[in-house]
Amino acid sequence: MFRANLTLITVDYNSDEFIQKNFELFAKTNPNSKINWIVVKNDQGSLTDLENLLSPYKTHIDYQVIKGSPNFKTPFDEGSYHHSAGIQFALSQVKTRFVGVVDPDFFTVMPEWLGLALDEMNRMDLGFW
Repeated sequence: MFRANLTLITVDYNSDEFIQKNFELFAKTNPNSKINWIVVKNDQGSLTDLENLLSPYKTHIDYQVIKGSPNFKTPFDEGSYHHSAGIQFALSQVKTRFVGVVDPDFFTVMPEWLGLALDEMNRMDLGFW
């Protein structure tokens, strides 16, 4: 199995089913690959419940579900700040050469997309996608 030097980050806010679908699609479209995936739980849901929902995909995904920041008030769009705080926290946990951010409701269905994305990141000397 190809072990990608990539960590995907997803910030969860009441979107457990979408994240499960993303994991399922990754396993189906990249059957010979394995990646890291950090899910930041920015809602009040159970970390354990989400971990159990994602456990069938351990063959293809080494994942961590981590507690995000509490919701906070800003004079601006607090949802955006809350989301970006979750991404920033997850970035501090990344140990791979490459990182990608995937919104829970964004689905990649192209077969073997992981290799194509990594080839492009290498070609363009990118670290973040």
